[in-house]
Order: sequence, then C-alpha cells, then structure tokens
Amino acid sequence: MIRPLQFRKLFYMRHLNTQIFALMILTITIPLMLISGVIYYVSLQTVKAEYKNSSNLILNNLSFNIDQYLQSIEKGTFMLIWMGSFRMRLRSG
Repeated sequence: MIRPLQFRKLFYMRHLNTQIFALMILTITIPLMLISGVIYYVSLQTVKAEYKNSSNLILNNLSFNIDQYLQSIEKGTFMLIWMGSFRMRLRSG
C-alpha cells in the first residue's frame, strides 16, 4: 500500500512533469506559429506582386497584338482603296 508521503511525492512529480511538458509545448509551438505566420504573409505578398506583374505583362502583350492587328487592317483597307482608285484611273485614262 502507498503511504501518504509517497502519494504526495508521486502526485508532485506528475504535476511537475505536466508543467514541464506544457512549457515545452508552448515554447516550441508559439515561435513556430509566429514564424509560420510571417512566412505566410511574406509569401502571400510575393504571390500577389508576381500575379500583378504577370497580369500587366499579359495585358501589355495583348494590347500590342491588338494594335498590330488593327494596323494591318488599316493598311489593308488603305491598300484596297488605293487599288480601287488606281483601277478607276487606268480605266478612265
């Protein structure tokens, strides 16, 4: 049978072990959570900036391609108008 003194000693040791375990968990978990939060925030900002730069690049390229297409249509239209007036001159002349 366990004497009261031994029981107190055993309870105190278990309580002390629990406190040490909880303290170790807190000293490991809290810094890891803080570091994880900082890394998440920095990564999120980097991804946002990269997405914005990529979107701007795509839009600039698309705008350039549309401008080129419109210029080619304009040149083609002027060429057709010029050819039509040239044919009229040849027929009349």
